[in-house]
Amino acid sequence: MQVVIFIGFIVFAVAFATIIQQRFLKRISVNYIAMAIGAAIALVPQTNSLIEDFSSELFMGLIVAPLLFFEGQRTRLYNVLRSWRAILG
Repeated sequence: MQVVIFIGFIVFAVAFATIIQQRFLKRISVNYIAMAIGAAIALVPQTNSLIEDFSSELFMGLIVAPLLFFEGQRTRLYNVLRSWRAILG
């Protein structure tokens, strides 16, 4: 149950950061806004007990894997074929 609450906090922070960035702070990257919201959540003592301890498996599965997937979706095949030697190296 604690993992579900942890994921809920992350989803809430990302959604809130995206809304703030699109409506008010269009010149600031959404990543900076999300980091500020995450820092604000971390400063509230009551939320520290709800957030799961760092787990590398959870981080890789929930954060890194989707980022790599969506980055791969945006990469053009021409760019991959053009630099295939560097990729294989």
